[in-house]
Amino acid sequence: MKTEKFYKDNIDLEYRRFHKKICKTKYNILGIKLPKLRNYAKRLLTIYEIDEILNSIDNSSYENVLVKGLCIAYSKNLNTLDYLDKYIPLIDNWAICDSVVNTLKIFKKDQDKYLYFIEKHLNSNNEFEIRFSLVILLNYYINDQYIDQVLQILDNVKLDKYYVQMANAWAISICLIKYYEKAIIFLENSSLDKFTYNKAIQKAIESYRITDKQKDDLRKMKR
Repeated sequence: MKTEKFYKDNIDLEYRRFHKKICKTKYNILGIKLPKLRNYAKRLLTIYEIDEILNSIDNSSYENVLVKGLCIAYSKNLNTLDYLDKYIPLIDNWAICDSVVNTLKIFKKDQDKYLYFIEKHLNSNNEFEIRFSLVILLNYYINDQYIDQVLQILDNVKLDKYYVQMANAWAISICLIKYYEKAIIFLENSSLDKFTYNKAIQKAIESYRITDKQKDDLRKMKR
């Protein structure tokens, strides 16, 4: 399986310069926009089995690692979680993490079934392994059934790493948007670090879905 021709035909040098500025990674960024990589991953899955894709594509570039994650997410394979367990350690940046999670629609169904997977990866010291689980929560679990459990989980996230704290704050801000009263009580009683606490409030205030009165009240809560 050769990716070189597809990459060569789709490299965008201006995008590469931009993405290198906002995405810190050990992988070589070639400069291919996400929609093209999504289409490529889908096309690969019409030709090859997921195991063949994962075994044939190396980890020599940012794009290769991302395509592998997208293929796992799009494959809807019965063993998706097993593939993810092996894939997650490859993630070293927010962009791959969030792009893959946003594609994992399996977490919309049978949500109880997948909670163990989320909690397992939250019990880690790896920054992006924890972020992966947090982004799953904020994408798929902030709903009537899980809001209380999600807030409890968010309060227990303690790793002092930037991309963990930002994901946690992002999740809390969504809780404030969707379940304002519950989230306010949570903030008043939480053991969150100052950065995460204030960043969550900031992100909520920036949302057009928070009322002006709520924004004023949130400003007064900042530490």
